[in-house]
Amino acid sequence: MNTGLHAEARPRAERGLGAGFRRTWAASAVSAVGTGMHFAAFPVLAAEVTSDPGQLSLVTVLGSLPWLLVALPAGVLVDRMHPGRIMVAADFGRAVAVVALLAMLWAGGPNLPALLVVSALLGVGEVFFECAAQSFLPAVVAKEDLEQANGRLFTGVTAGRDFVGQLVGGTLFAVSRTLPFVVNLVSFVASGLLIAGVRTTEAPPKRAAKGAMLPQIAAGLRLILRNRVLRSFALASAVVNAVFLGELAVLVLFATRELGLAERYYGLLLTAMAVGGVGGGLLAPQLVRRLDRRAALTGALVAIGASSLVLGLAAELFSALAAFVLMGFAMTLWNVVVVSLRQMIVPAEFLGRTNSVYRLLGWGAMPLGGLLAGAAADAWGLRTPFALGGAATVLCALAVARVLRRETLPTDARETDGRATAAPETDIRES
Repeated sequence: MNTGLHAEARPRAERGLGAGFRRTWAASAVSAVGTGMHFAAFPVLAAEVTSDPGQLSLVTVLGSLPWLLVALPAGVLVDRMHPGRIMVAADFGRAVAVVALLAMLWAGGPNLPALLVVSALLGVGEVFFECAAQSFLPAVVAKEDLEQANGRLFTGVTAGRDFVGQLVGGTLFAVSRTLPFVVNLVSFVASGLLIAGVRTTEAPPKRAAKGAMLPQIAAGLRLILRNRVLRSFALASAVVNAVFLGELAVLVLFATRELGLAERYYGLLLTAMAVGGVGGGLLAPQLVRRLDRRAALTGALVAIGASSLVLGLAAELFSALAAFVLMGFAMTLWNVVVVSLRQMIVPAEFLGRTNSVYRLLGWGAMPLGGLLAGAAADAWGLRTPFALGGAATVLCALAVARVLRRETLPTDARETDGRATAAPETDIRES
């Protein structure tokens, strides 16, 4: 199949992010709508198959387990191959899994083992797609446009998944239990076709050489460990993810017992965070231009910590909603700037591996955060995880600020008088 994924130079003077980015954005947004519907409908379908809590949780676990088991090998494969082609293959592979699920639904309904297999296959596809997507964008837009492009991508994904997908998915399932998955199937096919038609802005970058997988994984890990900026971002992201999941683990009890909210209002808190996330994605490029990247990154971490502290002190719904809006805004701002800087700093042949290492650290930290938050809530009360998480994030912000003051960042106006400079080279050689 001719994917159309070949180089096509775009004049630097051309306004906007280009047709390639518009197709990439549309693919991400459409896929996010389908994913949101899957998130809303799949647990309900699983609950029709089994009422055992352990079996229900296993369906969810198998969907996220590939991030721990497959992420590092996926990163190597992304570096060896064209990331756009991997995104197309991941979309079409997930479409096949959804077709199998629909066939079982039309035949009378899947059993538990079938649901577990579909959940795992969709999780594997997600790992490959996400690892490849962050490697693909630098070939679609110029480096100086990465923050704007990532901001729009995060906005489209948040709006498509958390607003349209999840809100509509449950309603469609009530009408017909196959309908959300039909939409999910269409979203994967549409996303794959859109990505297949993207023309990149430059000649194909150097790809990683084929060879033993473990040495190549180690080379990607060494790149992060030897670069103080990348290392600090990875550790800070792990802290933020651990704190967030820990807070999410106790949020239902916190909302009902401490804030006195009815259970039906719990969803409002997560919706408020999505609203903040959309705002953060839209405004991130402007904030970077006004504040510079150091201030944006440090401010984002401080705001995440402050929102946790406010939640720990909140006595009613509106202050909690405001805190979640701020948290969503700041987390998206952090992600946009960190992902953009990583795409600028890391050589193209290492992007897949560094993306996978970051995601592995983030997902690996989440269960630890949940366990610590649960233990703290049991020992000292439901407000404690928010207070401790906020303090940990603020301390993390101070550590990141210290690193950023000492290091040169790509295209940093403060240190280059407005002239873009190349990222410092990191001496990493393939074994």
